[in-house]
Amino acid sequence: MNTIANRRRDRLQELERFRGALDATADAIMLVDRASMRFIDANATACALLGYTRDELFVLGPSQLCSIPEVSLARVYDALIAGGGRGLTEASLLCKDGSGLQVEMQRHAVADGDGWIIVFLMRDIGERIQAQLDLNNHTQMLLDEATRQAAILDALPAHIAMLDAQGTVLSLNASWRRFGEHHAFGMTGDGVGLNYAEICAGVKGESAALAHRASAGIRSVLDGAAPCFSMEYACLGRQGLCWFLMQVSPLLAGQPGGAVVMHIDVTAERGAKEEILRLNASLEQRVGERTVDLEQARADADAANRAKSDFLAVMSHEIRTPMNGVIGMIELLQQTGLAASQLEMVELIRESAFSLLAVIEDILDFSKIEAGRVEIEAAPLALVELVGKICRMLEPLATEQGVRLTLVADPGIPATLLGDEARLRQVLVNLISNAIKFSGGAARRGEVTVQLLRPAEAEAEGQAPGDTITLDLRVADNGIGMDDATQDRLFNAFSQGDASTTRRFGGTGLGLVISRRLVELMGGSLACRSVFGHGAEFIVHLPLMRAPATAGRPLAALPLPPPSRSQAARDGRLILVAEDNVINQRVILLQLSLLGFAADVADNGLLALDRWRGGGYALLLCDLHMPEMDGYELSAAIRAEQSEDQRMPILALTASTLKGEAERCQAAGMDDYLSKPLQLAVLKAALEKWLPPPAAVNVAVLEQLIGNDQGVIDEFLSAFRVSLRDQGGKLVEAQNDDKPALVAGYAHQMKSSARSVGAMALGEWCAQMEAAGNTGDILALAGLLPGFVAEAALVDAWLHARAAAG
Repeated sequence: MNTIANRRRDRLQELERFRGALDATADAIMLVDRASMRFIDANATACALLGYTRDELFVLGPSQLCSIPEVSLARVYDALIAGGGRGLTEASLLCKDGSGLQVEMQRHAVADGDGWIIVFLMRDIGERIQAQLDLNNHTQMLLDEATRQAAILDALPAHIAMLDAQGTVLSLNASWRRFGEHHAFGMTGDGVGLNYAEICAGVKGESAALAHRASAGIRSVLDGAAPCFSMEYACLGRQGLCWFLMQVSPLLAGQPGGAVVMHIDVTAERGAKEEILRLNASLEQRVGERTVDLEQARADADAANRAKSDFLAVMSHEIRTPMNGVIGMIELLQQTGLAASQLEMVELIRESAFSLLAVIEDILDFSKIEAGRVEIEAAPLALVELVGKICRMLEPLATEQGVRLTLVADPGIPATLLGDEARLRQVLVNLISNAIKFSGGAARRGEVTVQLLRPAEAEAEGQAPGDTITLDLRVADNGIGMDDATQDRLFNAFSQGDASTTRRFGGTGLGLVISRRLVELMGGSLACRSVFGHGAEFIVHLPLMRAPATAGRPLAALPLPPPSRSQAARDGRLILVAEDNVINQRVILLQLSLLGFAADVADNGLLALDRWRGGGYALLLCDLHMPEMDGYELSAAIRAEQSEDQRMPILALTASTLKGEAERCQAAGMDDYLSKPLQLAVLKAALEKWLPPPAAVNVAVLEQLIGNDQGVIDEFLSAFRVSLRDQGGKLVEAQNDDKPALVAGYAHQMKSSARSVGAMALGEWCAQMEAAGNTGDILALAGLLPGFVAEAALVDAWLHARAAAG
C-alpha cells in the first residue's frame, strides 16, 4: 500500500512540475486527447490568448475553437500520427469574446500508453499578417501610381526621359520614342539603358556643337553644379524645319542624382513670335510715318491747353481782385462800432458779395468740375443759420417779384455740422433764386418754400459727435413747372426748358449742372419733381458729419492796437506785404492793423526784394502776379540768398483758383497759399501758424492811454507787476479755500489793470474767472485756474525781462 501511495504522490508532483514548466513558456501550449477529442491541459499563455480559463477549456474540444467539424479534425490528427507525428500550419481560432485569433501552429503527436496526445505550440501572427497585407496594399498602390504616371507621361506632347546619376536612360515616354526615331541628338529606337549624356557628347557633323552643349548641360545638372539647364535649337524633321526647347532639371528637386530631360516642340510659338516681330516692325514703320503729325498735333493741343489755363488764370485774377477789396472792406466795416440794424445790413451786403462772386465764377467752376479739379472741404458749418442768411439775402428779390419766401427748419438739426459752406451757399442760392425767378411775375402770388428737414429715420438721441446724419434741403415753388421732356434735359450744360424760357428768364443754363455736380462731390444727390403748370420741387439729399464739440472755453479774440514798427521788429512780428493793387494794399494793411500787426508794403517784387534785404521782417505776404518781378521770382530770389536757419515764412496771396497753383508756390519756396478774397479769420489763422506767439504784454495799448514817455510807462508796468503778484497770490489762495465770490473780486480788480497795460490775454482769463466766481461755478474755476496761473507767469517774466533790459 505504501508503494502505491508513493507512486501516486510522485506522479502528482511530476504533473505539477510539468504544468509549472508549461506556464513558464512564452508560447501558447495546448494538449488534446485524441480519443476524447477534448482539451486535457493548456498553459497560462494559451488561456490568456483565447480568454478562457483551464476549466472552461477542459469541457471544450478543438472543433469549437476553429469551427471545423470534429470528424474532419479527427482525420487530420490521424494523418498526423501516421505521418510521423509533426506538422506546421496556420489557423484562425475563435476567442471567448467572439474575436478571431490568427496563429502559427506546430502540432506534435505524442504516444501516451495505449492512446495519443496531440500537443499544439501556437504563436499570435495577427500583426505579421496585417503588416504583410499593408505591404501588399502599399506595393499595389505604388504600382498603380507608377502606371498612372506612365500613362500621363505618355499622354504629354513633350518628349520626356528619366536619367540616373550617370546619365543612363531609365525610362522614356511614348512621345520621346517617336521623337527619337528621327533626332534626339543621335539616340534612336527605345534608348533605355543607353547613356544619353555620352550619346550627345559623341555626335559629329552639323549638330555637334548643339549636342555637346546639351551633354555639358546634362552633366552640370547631374553633378549638382547647376539647378537646371535649357536651350533652344532647330532641327530638320519629317514636316520640315522644327524648333525645340530642351530643358533639364533634377529628378528630385534640389538634389543631385538623376535628371529629367524634356524636348518641347516650340515651332508654333516660334512662328508666332516671328509674326509678332514682323507686325511690330510694320507697326513701328507706320508709327514712324505719323510721328511728325502726332507731335505737331500734341504741340497744338498743349498750346491750346496752355492758352485755356492762362485765360482762366487771368479771368480768375481779374475778377477776384476787385472782389477782394469789396469783401475785405465789408469785413473791416463789421469791426467798427455799428448799430445792430447796421450790422445786419452789412452782413447781408457781405452775403450778397459772396453770392455775386459765386455767380461770376460759374463758368470757371464748370470748367474746373469738368476737369475734375474741385475739392470739397469739411469745416464747421452752422447750416440752419446759413440757410436763414441766404433767405434774408434773397428776400428783397422775392418781394420785388411778388413772391412770398418761407423757411421751415427742423429744430432737431444740430447747431454745427461739418461741410463746405461756400459750395452749399452756391447750390442753395442757385436753387432759391431760380424758384423765385420762375414763380414770380404772374397774376397769382408766387410761393417759394425752403425746407431743411431730417428724414423720417431721424438719428437716435445721444449719438456721438462725428456721426453722419442725412438732411433734406427742399426748395419748392408754385411757378410754371416743367414737362417730362424738359426734366430729362434739365441737368445738361447750357440747357434750359426751351428757347422761350431763355428769352423770358435769361441765364446760361449752367447753374443746375454745377449744383448737381457739387452736391454729388459732397456725397449727396440733387433731384427734381415737377408737373407742368403746377410748380417744381428740388430736393438736395445730403449726408453731413456732426462737428466735434469744442473743448474748454476759448478765449475771446479782442482787437488790439498794432505795435509800432520798431516794437514789431523787436518782437519778431513785422510783416512785409508785396502787392501791386492799391485797393488791395489798403485792405490788407487795415486787416493786419485790426489783427494787431504792423506791416510795410511794396508795390512790386523788386521793391519787396530790396526791403527784405534791409532786414527786420518776420513774414512776407506776397501777391503772385506783379509787375517787374512776380511772386514766384521774388520767393525764389529770397530762398537763393537765405540760409536755411534764417528761413522767413512766405505766404502766397492769389486770386487764381486753378489747380496746380499751390504746388507751383511750394516749388518756388513758399510756405503757404491764401486765396483772395482774403477773409479776416483765414488771415488770422495763417499768421498765428507762421509767426511766433505775441508778447505777453502789448505796450502799444498803454501808450495809447498815457503817451509814449518810456519813464512813465516803466513806472506803470512796475506797479502793475507788484499788484499782479499780490492780487494773483490772493486769488489762488481764495480758489484753494473754495471761496468763489472772493475769487471774482480779485479777478475783477486784475481784469481792468491787465487790459490797461496791454496784458490782454491775462485780462481775458480774469474776465472768465470773474464770471465763473459770480455764479459760484467751482468746477469752472478749477478748470480756469491753471490757465490764469500760466498766463500770469508769462506776463511776470516779460515784465522782468523788460526791467532787466533797462
